[in-house]
Parts: sequence; structure tokens; C-alpha cells
Amino acid sequence: MKKNEKLTIEQQQLVIENQHLVDIVIRRYVIINKENPGYSHDDLFQVGCLGLCIAAQKYDPARGDFGSFAMYLIWQQILVYLQSINRHQAVRPIEDDEDNGGPDRFVDTRAEFDPQQTTENQEFVTLLKDLEKNYTGVTLKGIQALELMLVGYKGTDIADLYKVQPNHVSAWIARARKKLRQDERLLQYLK
Repeated sequence: MKKNEKLTIEQQQLVIENQHLVDIVIRRYVIINKENPGYSHDDLFQVGCLGLCIAAQKYDPARGDFGSFAMYLIWQQILVYLQSINRHQAVRPIEDDEDNGGPDRFVDTRAEFDPQQTTENQEFVTLLKDLEKNYTGVTLKGIQALELMLVGYKGTDIADLYKVQPNHVSAWIARARKKLRQDERLLQYLK
């Protein structure tokens, strides 16, 4: 969803009729840890509803069933949210347990979650996934690295995944950016 873009009446009705899909995705794919902030059912439901709104907005009846399409986007939105929590979560001890000399409580100091930024990143990741089909080799690796960066990975993390030096990842991304600057679909998206 783009900023300030509202759902039509039909899209709103589609969201209302299919809110149960968010619960299905949460029950099927997420193990809720009640002790960890951000992992409550209510938090995940809100994020999933954002994915449902995106699905309603992008849905084309000619391309198939809304349920499958929506569940995929709901799961992607929840996954990005959980990755964001895990990437930005910093835990520090706040009390010492005198019995064993270690901490017995931790405080969560993670950064605030910005759903608008996550939505924009997820839309861009979806576009990059579509563009992947048109590229091979170093450019393809660069596009995949860009996708990973958009969901929170750092260049060194990506280098570890591919078992290469970080400067290789930088080179892949530079090649991908050069090619993508000429891609009409990307230029249309950025307008």
C-alpha cells in the first residue's frame, strides 16, 4: 500500500469478509511466545490485517483465488515483522540472581517497529522477486542481496550466507543497481 492510498468499498468488504484468514495464518505458521513483546496474537493479527489490506488492494480476480493470494501476503507481512523484531531486539540484564551469579530478568530494548516502512519494503521485495526472472548470474545475486537487505540483513550477514567476502556482495549489488536503473517495471514503481 502506498502512503495515503485508501481501499475502495469493494476492497474494504473483501478485507472484512476474509479477516479469518489472518487467524488461520497465525495458527498454522507462528508459535506465539507470550513472554516476548511483539509476539502476542493481537500484535500479529494487526500486522496480518495489514497484509490482508495489501492483498485486497492488489487482488486481480482473473489471476485466481483470493484466499491463497491473501494468505501468502499475510504470511509475508508477519514474517517481515518477526524478522524486524529479531533483528532489532537487544536484550540486557536488569537484575542479578544472587543464587547463581547471573541475570534473572532481561529488558527488551529493540527499536520501534514502523509498519509503513515495512509495508513499503515488502512491496519492493515483491517487485524485486518478480524482476529476478529476467536476470542471471551476478545481477541475480545482487537482486537477491538487495531483497535480503530490505528485510534487515546486513552486507556481512549476506556474505556469510553465500560464504564469500563482503566486497563480493557489494559488487553484486552495484551490478544489480546498474541493470535495475534501466528496467521499465522498476521505473514505473518508483514514479
